[in-house]
Amino acid sequence: MKLRLAIELNERQEQALESVIRDLRDDTKLQALGGEVTMHTALRYILYEALSDRGFADVQYPSRTEPREVEVAEADVETSEVDELSAKVYDRPAHWEYSDQGEWEFPETQAAMHAYYVAAGWLRCAAQLEDRLLEFYWTPDGSKQGLAPFDGRDSYNRMVVPQRSPDVGVAHMVPEDWDEPRGATGDIGMWSPG
Repeated sequence: MKLRLAIELNERQEQALESVIRDLRDDTKLQALGGEVTMHTALRYILYEALSDRGFADVQYPSRTEPREVEVAEADVETSEVDELSAKVYDRPAHWEYSDQGEWEFPETQAAMHAYYVAAGWLRCAAQLEDRLLEFYWTPDGSKQGLAPFDGRDSYNRMVVPQRSPDVGVAHMVPEDWDEPRGATGDIGMWSPG
């Protein structure tokens, strides 16, 4: 679903938005992804957080009345260009590594996972986050980002977990040290807000 929103913020709301922008710009995880944090990025982040963290997406609201037609006089409205909240195709962040750019080695225990994502047109990617290398699957095509995550698990019951970012959409994070003992924490390395 695509939504196009135009909102007017009061002074207090503008200050709150500026605060979110500063927080996102200072976030080391977001800095690792690169890209500019704009007002639109911050608003997308706020919307995703509100809808996913509070469970609004799963709530079914009962209809109290049947829809009815209402006559409304046409108003004079000043129009302006409004950015869409979600892009169809995301840009490839320059500082990521991509599996389609050369040789890529990964554990043989991930062969079925890799085949699943390649068949869906996704890329294996890597990004440096401070002293850690995060690996994940991603596609720049926003229309393909609804793919269910690979349903296999490693021998420690860890699985691939989707994460959303306002700048690049959805990525499926591969747990660090797949099939290696480390307390079976399932640490996937958080890669962005949301």
